[in-house]
Amino acid sequence: MNKKSFLLLFWILRLFLCCITGGLLAWWILPHVYIQRGYFAVGGEWALILIAACFPLLRFHKIFK
Repeated sequence: MNKKSFLLLFWILRLFLCCITGGLLAWWILPHVYIQRGYFAVGGEWALILIAACFPLLRFHKIFK
């Protein structure tokens, strides 16, 4: 396996982990927030989901750099 294909697979793995992390947090937190509010709104939970989704990307970058 050459370096370019390894980097491509590693990038795909990082994006997959970001999607899984953000998706699981959204699946867990959004219904609770909407039940508590009683209506749809964009609040701080979206920032939390975005941070959780970006965390694996940033963490892997620091580990493997």
